Amino acid sequence: MRGGRSYLVVLALAVLAVQFLGGGFIKLRRYQLSTLASRDVDRGVVGWMSNGNNNSDSPWPITNDSYSSVDEPKSLHAIQNETNIKVKQNATTFNHLPDYPMPGNPRMYFIHVGKAGGVTIGKSISLDKKRTLLPCRMNKTRHGEDDSSCYTEPGASQFSLHVISHFHLTSPLFTKNQKTWLLDNTNTFLYPIRDPIDRLISAFYFHKNQYATAVKKKKKKNTKAFLVGGLSIRTGAAIFHEECFSGDIKDLIHVLRYDGNDANVTKCKELGEMVMQGKSLAGGNHFRHNYQYYRDYTLGNKPNHSVAVIRTESMWDDTVQLDQMLGGSGQVKGMGLKHTHGSEKYTSSFNKTLSGPDKIYLCCLIYDEINVYQSLVLR
Repeated sequence: MRGGRSYLVVLALAVLAVQFLGGGFIKLRRYQLSTLASRDVDRGVVGWMSNGNNNSDSPWPITNDSYSSVDEPKSLHAIQNETNIKVKQNATTFNHLPDYPMPGNPRMYFIHVGKAGGVTIGKSISLDKKRTLLPCRMNKTRHGEDDSSCYTEPGASQFSLHVISHFHLTSPLFTKNQKTWLLDNTNTFLYPIRDPIDRLISAFYFHKNQYATAVKKKKKKNTKAFLVGGLSIRTGAAIFHEECFSGDIKDLIHVLRYDGNDANVTKCKELGEMVMQGKSLAGGNHFRHNYQYYRDYTLGNKPNHSVAVIRTESMWDDTVQLDQMLGGSGQVKGMGLKHTHGSEKYTSSFNKTLSGPDKIYLCCLIYDEINVYQSLVLR
């Protein structure tokens, strides 16, 4: 928070929290919006790790009959040792962070990270309208004029007035020149961010429903149906969502932990790892377009831009604080409302809650993604 000292407990990746942080705190930069809502460390899981138990009470039960022949997954202790090495190698990441104060007149480029509440935030600041105003802004700046007059909306919040436009996926509705202009004529990247594990789970069910809907449309019309991103339902998407991972998120993680010799399961495991790590589009766009992707597009091109974040877990609290930091009253359009792609309709039949060990395994798998997430929060 500007002018104050705010602290956070880094994302409760149990291995990191216990082995590296040791219950400590990491200081946020002075312009950070507020403290990061931390995950609770599962004391039972930590205790199980510490005691070294690996018996019939192991928290790795095989519950799906279709995987009854799958060998016992890699032990939690092996994962812990691998992660400890990475933690020691990357410890300086958290101790030597650059300080990029918020500019006096922030011109914000809203970076819409998928499955992190970006639609809700976008509605509150009229993002669709801002895109249509880009020609006006570009023309004004081309002649050295102030472009703020291009955006007029009665009762607009200071937050809305400071957001120039947005970037999402590849932003196909924007021309190359418009995207270049936005990078060159803003000074702050604003990201909606969400716990990386929760974001992955949300993406998994979103794309599962997206795939099922595409299949129904194809059967009904008997025509070729495509998923967002140009993935035919006959290719990678079908393999991922139908052949390999037709169940829920727990089944997916169970296959990822497979350490046996079955060739088919091994192929699914390799595909699953690539999708979870953002290296394949087979699962859907929001896996590939992750924090690392958006970091590369933004700070990779403009490393001296300031960074601000709005946490999904505390969206409206952060939004109000940001508006007040910008000189507003804290009254933002649509406060308290939630806009989704209908996820509340298609996730009720799936169990989205992961066990502590499953979370730890997934955290280790996407370690690099979590590292980028933390760097954005701490920047």
